[in-house]
Amino acid sequence: MKTIIVLLSLLLASFFCAAEDIRDNEVRASFISNLKDPNSVQWGPVEYVDASHACVYFNAKGGFGGYTGMKIAFMYNHNDKWEYLGATPNCNFTTDELFKIDRQANKN
Repeated sequence: MKTIIVLLSLLLASFFCAAEDIRDNEVRASFISNLKDPNSVQWGPVEYVDASHACVYFNAKGGFGGYTGMKIAFMYNHNDKWEYLGATPNCNFTTDELFKIDRQANKN
């Protein structure tokens, strides 16, 4: 019985990890068009602030051909499409800040 419970737990954990990987790839794919050399990108983690806001950590080559160092891109999910809103120094946002970001993004 314990073996069955352990196996079911592992199966469920792998399912949820795969779903998270797919979501991470969607966010990254939406951002990659903003890079000067998309083939050079080295991905870090994707950190979800909430269901519609995410931070993508990345390192990529800049205009002079050298890596720029780890940066953070702030992404917004609008109508099931991830959009790049800009660079951010960290991924710590208050509810009020997210509300202002949403209002500004929906104006455009």
